[in-house]
Amino acid sequence: MADRVILFGDYRFLKTSLPFRWYASYERQWLKKADTIGGLAAKLGLPAAALEDTIARWNGFCAQGRDEDFRRGENGWEDYKAHGPENRLKPIDKPPYIGMTMNRSILGTKGGARTNERAQVLRPDGSIIPGLYAAGLAMANPIGTRAVGAGTTLGPNMTWGFIAAETILHQNR
Repeated sequence: MADRVILFGDYRFLKTSLPFRWYASYERQWLKKADTIGGLAAKLGLPAAALEDTIARWNGFCAQGRDEDFRRGENGWEDYKAHGPENRLKPIDKPPYIGMTMNRSILGTKGGARTNERAQVLRPDGSIIPGLYAAGLAMANPIGTRAVGAGTTLGPNMTWGFIAAETILHQNR
């Protein structure tokens, strides 16, 4: 299970997420639907009790208006993107339930290897790991843990790839 990422939601998710709805219409076997969370777990090959507990935990966060695990929706930018506090966290409680297995490469990241200004990967003590470089979504975001918005990863990803390549070329001259 560790090699896959699964996105869960209910019917409302597809109503508001056009890219996922489009891809689900294009690749029909990708999206799994069920009237119960246990039924969805079976279709995805997951333990039903674990998925039910996970979704119940999420729904509890939604009810209290606070994501205790990742603090989603707490900063002003996420509030703006959600169009107000009432839209920050939505429960998964209206069937049909949906699940999609995703390759991590199509997701953005708020973490990854820390690097210096030359794209060299750093150890926790700040020293360089010789010969190891990171760029794009494999590296920690240089602007911190906030996502700026859709489409803003391409430029930095290409730039850091260029920086890593320049560093490698310079070191091997």
